[in-house]
Amino acid sequence: MAIQATGVLLDGCVLSLLTRADAYGYSLTQQMKASLGVSESTLYPVMRRLQTDDCLTVYDEPHNGRNRRYYRITQRGHERFRDCAAQWADFKTRVDEIILPQEVINPISDTQIATQEAEYEAENNEILESMKEEYNENLHTMEEEHNESPHAMKGEHNESQQAKEGEILND
Repeated sequence: MAIQATGVLLDGCVLSLLTRADAYGYSLTQQMKASLGVSESTLYPVMRRLQTDDCLTVYDEPHNGRNRRYYRITQRGHERFRDCAAQWADFKTRVDEIILPQEVINPISDTQIATQEAEYEAENNEILESMKEEYNENLHTMEEEHNESPHAMKGEHNESQQAKEGEILND
């Protein structure tokens, strides 16, 4: 899967490269191709549109007997670049919130980790102590019931046994 770079993003990338230095068309397309995999046939229309929108100016310089067409960012181009950069920062933040785990966006410091671990340990100790108390209470209750139960059962057994014996004797 390849994420497509379009519109404002391509404008911003071209303008960003030109904020560093003027560049000729082929050089711009190769830099963009290396970074984003965008073809020349995609970029030349972007550069023409930016030129039409007065974000770029062009000039020719001779090179090995041929002219190279250089692109230079204008004041309007700088303004558009700042706008693109702000839009990108906002968009990237929103996408990061969805895609990236919070630990990557807002890394937790070692102190925060230690504090969280201490809180978890204290909470776990409280739960463990509560469970021990409940266990001991249940054990105590069971022991009391057990101590009472054999006598009651013994008495019930004796009455039942006596009734049976009485029936046998009466027969």
